[in-house]
Amino acid sequence: MAPVDAGRTAESDVTFDIYPYPTGSSITVALLPGWVQEGGPAEILRRLAKAYPDWGPTLEFTTPFELLVATILAAQAQDERVNQVTRRLFKKYRGPRDYLAVAPTELEQDVHETGFFRQKAKAIRMASEQIVREFDGSVPNDMDGLTSLHGVGRKTASIVLGNAFKVPAVAVDR
Repeated sequence: MAPVDAGRTAESDVTFDIYPYPTGSSITVALLPGWVQEGGPAEILRRLAKAYPDWGPTLEFTTPFELLVATILAAQAQDERVNQVTRRLFKKYRGPRDYLAVAPTELEQDVHETGFFRQKAKAIRMASEQIVREFDGSVPNDMDGLTSLHGVGRKTASIVLGNAFKVPAVAVDR
């Protein structure tokens, strides 16, 4: 995680200098009760978008289920590696039923390059089973439904909600 220095610029403002990218950039966040002021959160989001124009997800996906699988695979792995694996994976497996139709060892082999392949394959299979059994084959589009899936916490659920379903959500790495 990049270091963040915070310094006061006014009684109600905090400036965050974010390193190393982009070098020397700062974002000033107003700290007012209830965020009631001209600009408010929209202004903060505007500044963030300007400072980080390519902030969107780097995982490649075309469906909510693909994003769920890619996000599970992304744990402790670089997105570039995950994308290499999922390009092959998403041609072989089209939906949750396909992941259940193969032997666990075959799926483990298919996701091996992402690391922790046994745990990730198990999480994908168990989440697939729940999606088929409890959600009629469709990825749930709410936090409660997503976090009920095996291997899916709030961060993964927030990524899927925000990027696949356009539901406002913030993914936080603790």
